[in-house]
Amino acid sequence: MLLAQMVWYFADGFYNRKKDFPLRPKTQFIIYKTSLKHKEHELIFVKSKKSDRWWMQVPYPTAGSRNERFHLVPCRYEDYTTAVSGEMPDLWWRTYQKLN
Repeated sequence: MLLAQMVWYFADGFYNRKKDFPLRPKTQFIIYKTSLKHKEHELIFVKSKKSDRWWMQVPYPTAGSRNERFHLVPCRYEDYTTAVSGEMPDLWWRTYQKLN
């Protein structure tokens, strides 16, 4: 019974995907840029027009990958409003520390 339920949830999730990988194609996304109080950082948020999902760009440290310049992190609208008010979202800090 449990195995049948697992298969059903997998199939349901697979067929109900949104298929909105960030920035592919760029016309399906809105990019928001905001700066903090002292303008030392600019935060970039990406919103899907299709599903209203949000992502935040966190830059890799200088010792990071040469090909990738930033890491896209799924976030909430509240993270965007926090950044617009001039404060750094906690999710940004936690992600940046993990990338170091």
